Amino acid sequence: MLVDEQIDYDGYSPANFNGEYQGEISMAEAVAQSTNTAAVWLFNELGVNYATSWMEDFGLPVEDDGLAVALGGLSTGYTPLKWPQHIQPLQMKEIE
Repeated sequence: MLVDEQIDYDGYSPANFNGEYQGEISMAEAVAQSTNTAAVWLFNELGVNYATSWMEDFGLPVEDDGLAVALGGLSTGYTPLKWPQHIQPLQMKEIE
């Protein structure tokens, strides 16, 4: 379970768009509801260096640092529309 509550991370305090917090939330619910606080909490738990390294290994260059990267970053940012520039799609031929 992820934590969905407003937390102050040394002066950085992300909020959910709707201003509502559920306390604990599943990963599926956090993604479905685009829960900012859960994304930042998980990024913090993984560690900024580990998480950004994983993103770079996946083909996403990370130009920002800090927890805001969990929400797309501060300077250049990422949206799903921008991902195809960095990630090659996979095609499945069959499922066995």
